[in-house]
Amino acid sequence: MFKHSMPELSSPVAVAGKTKVLAESHHPANVKKQRKIFPEPRSKSTKNEKLLIKISPISEGFRTFQALLLVSFVLALSYHGIRYGRTEYSLLENGKTVNGFISAHKKVVTLSLGYSVPYSIISSIAALMLIFSLISKSPRWSLPSIILSMADLVCDVGDALVASWLFFGNLQFSTALFYTACTAFIVLGELWVWLGVLRLYEYRTFK
Repeated sequence: MFKHSMPELSSPVAVAGKTKVLAESHHPANVKKQRKIFPEPRSKSTKNEKLLIKISPISEGFRTFQALLLVSFVLALSYHGIRYGRTEYSLLENGKTVNGFISAHKKVVTLSLGYSVPYSIISSIAALMLIFSLISKSPRWSLPSIILSMADLVCDVGDALVASWLFFGNLQFSTALFYTACTAFIVLGELWVWLGVLRLYEYRTFK
């Protein structure tokens, strides 16, 4: 009657086998295998450190130079827009440009220089905020210039594609190629300057 009420003891062999299994599971080699199978998640700080390692070799002074170029272009166009307004030139089929009103069937495309007066004021304020950002090294003050420049860049890319199609459709090949190359150079210059300001903003934000 006491046989069933007493708990049965495990055999020494079974106890030794369990101990061996536990010891093998905590062996350094097995721990490394488990880490390989289930890698530890990378923290955000590690990613930011790697981003800093990639950005740090880039000269901060060169990015500042690109930002100053953007400020110079924006202030020059804003000054022209406030003083003279937005000047428009008509490109004729013979490749010449004429300032003033031309009938639609004689011109190929209309080229504009400068901003409108309201947009000139807004762009000037954004440019001054970018200058303050460069002096104070506070990246948030450069956001208005980055956003406005990005909007201008998107519009300029669309206008450049339409203008290039009109160039090759209405002008001689050599003339159309010349105007298309000039347009592409302007757009790429805008993109290069804008990317410099954007990378400077990223560098000072994660620094």
